[in-house]
Amino acid sequence: RPLAKSYKVFNQSFYGNGTMVAQKDSYPVCDRFLTSDWYPGELVTDVYDIPVAADAPNGRYPLYTGLYFEETQERLPVLDAANNPMDNQVHVTDLPIGAK
Repeated sequence: RPLAKSYKVFNQSFYGNGTMVAQKDSYPVCDRFLTSDWYPGELVTDVYDIPVAADAPNGRYPLYTGLYFEETQERLPVLDAANNPMDNQVHVTDLPIGAK
C-alpha cells in the first residue's frame, strides 16, 4: 500500500561494543524520490557511499539498513512473508574495513 509519510533510509555498521564505524542516512535516490511518492510493488534502486570512521579498527562488521520517520525516529518494521514483524532493520552484508 502507499506510504503516507516519507521515510529516511539508514545504513549503519557497528563493532563489538556497539561503536558505530560507518553510517549514512538520507532520503532515497540521493534525496530525490521520497517514499510517499512510491507506488505499491515499485522497485526502487538506490546507491549509498557510506563514510567509515577514520578510527575504525580493521575487521568485518555487519551492515544494516532500514527506514525511519525523521520527526519521531520511529523505524518501520521488517515483515516476514506472513506480514509478521521480525525486526526494524535488515542485515545487508558484512562490511570489510581496513587492510585486506
